[in-house]
Amino acid sequence: MIIDASYFHGEIVIPFLKSSATVTGVDAILQSVTNQSINDFICQYESRFLKKLLGQELRDAFLAGLEDEIPNEIWIRLKNLLLDTKCKTSPIAYYVYYFFKCNESTITTGLGEVMPTQSEGTGVDASRKMVNTCRKLRESVNEFYRVFDATNYILYYGNGIGKKSKLWWNKEFNINIWNV
Repeated sequence: MIIDASYFHGEIVIPFLKSSATVTGVDAILQSVTNQSINDFICQYESRFLKKLLGQELRDAFLAGLEDEIPNEIWIRLKNLLLDTKCKTSPIAYYVYYFFKCNESTITTGLGEVMPTQSEGTGVDASRKMVNTCRKLRESVNEFYRVFDATNYILYYGNGIGKKSKLWWNKEFNINIWNV
């Protein structure tokens, strides 16, 4: 995995994500479940995001290149385009967060899907927050492509890499599905 739980903060915070040895009881269980859940979502959606962003061939080469004992500079530069390690931000985190929150809107039980109840506070419509997440994701991806196109990655994979991915990006997130 390229990102980890530390990328979910600020606008995309996930409650009970941080682990603390001093927490016990129900809070400790919630932390454990949330940590496992976000790691599952990162595993699933990080790879999916990279495939949509880079295309399968470049994604596979990129992930394999990062596994090398001493990764080639091109893979390190590509990773640095996707991660801001100082601020702990990444378009990957926005993508994972979006699907994590969509999944969180209902709970799967033996009886089917149910809406979670609120023991404290009042539930509110999260559509504006989800739209903002998509907006930030779109901005991040557009910036990635702007820089990516200006580099020499084309020398490694020939013309055509990324064109299909950009088409996906414009089709997938150019629709306002919330009507806000």
